[in-house]
Order: sequence, then structure tokens, then C-alpha cells
Amino acid sequence: IDILPGEAPMTITGKADAVFMGGSGGHLTALIDWAMGHLHPGGRLVMTFILQENLHSALAHLAHIGACRMDCVQLQLSSLTPLGAGHYFKPNNPVFVIACQKEENHVRDI
Repeated sequence: IDILPGEAPMTITGKADAVFMGGSGGHLTALIDWAMGHLHPGGRLVMTFILQENLHSALAHLAHIGACRMDCVQLQLSSLTPLGAGHYFKPNNPVFVIACQKEENHVRDI
């Protein structure tokens, strides 16, 4: 496993088996296109979101470009927090995770 931390788009040589993306800086569709263009056919793209608007934009764009095996989950975490003489689970904001795959027979880059 080679981990390439940093901000996309970046110059990388070769193709990746998987790309993990969190945050888009307002360039969501361009970053999705960049990631899909740097994946091997059959490679996986995993993205996290906190904004509903970005979640829906990503789902629409992935459908438009033909991403396959798309899955989306919402994660909700809570942290045990003191409250008076007791404790409660203080909720954190939900995080949405999209995972998809570049087609196995993909012949052109986006």
C-alpha cells in the first residue's frame, strides 16, 4: 500500500487501485473526474461528506459519468459526555460516505 497524503488534484504517476477523498474545497465534480481518471478499471473511489448539497451533487455526477457499484451510508457517532451527576451520549453531526467503482471495462479516462 502506498499512501499519498495531500490535496488533489496532484501529479501522480500510474493508476491507483483506490482513492479516498474528504473535502472538495468547492471543486467537487472536478475532483471526482480527477479521481476516476487516476483509477485502474475496477478501482474504488470512497468519499466523505458533511453537507447534504455535496452529497447530492456527488451522487448525481457519479451517475452521470457511469460509476458503478455505488453505495452510500450515513454514519452517526455520539460521545459519552458528563452531564450533572450522570453521563449522556452527545450526538455529533452525521457523516455520509459514498463508495463506487470505476467500470471494469472502462477504456477512456474522463
